[in-house]
Formats: sequence, structure tokens, C-alpha cells
Amino acid sequence: LSPWNKYLWFTFLEAMGLETLLQKIPGGPRVQVFVGTALILGISAIPVFSNPKQKKGHDLFSQDKPEAVEQFEDERRKQFREIRNESQNQKNQQ
Repeated sequence: LSPWNKYLWFTFLEAMGLETLLQKIPGGPRVQVFVGTALILGISAIPVFSNPKQKKGHDLFSQDKPEAVEQFEDERRKQFREIRNESQNQKNQQ
């Protein structure tokens, strides 16, 4: 690690109060950085995996649309198809 990266990393950890905890880990600064990174990634993943019963699209990092939005869009598509089919039928009858 470059001195600048090490400084930024340990400043961030110091602000979070994790620096003293990570300094107790045996190993060099690279091991401490690895453990700190793994902790932060693990903590940030808790909301994603904490509630398996949560509806699709309502969690923190979801890329999916909420179910209510999908149902609304499906209804709109059906209405559009019905209107389009009716207008084509009227053109065919004339």
C-alpha cells in the first residue's frame, strides 16, 4: 500500500472507531486492511440478506421494480392492446 492510501484507510477507520479494534489483529497492515474491508462489506450487505420475506424491489439495493409498479404496467399494456385491437377492428369493418 502506498503511504497515502494507508493514511486514508486508517483515517476512515479512526473516524468509525474501528482503528483500535483492527490494530489488535495479528499481521501487517495489509491483513488489517483486508479484515477491515471484509467487515465493512459484510456490514453493508446486512440489509440485503436480513429479511428474506421482503417483496421484490423494496430492499435497499434492488434492481427490480416493485410488484405494484409491475402490476400497474401490465394493466396499462392490456388496456393499450384492447384499445389498439378495437381501433384495428373498426378500420377493418369500414
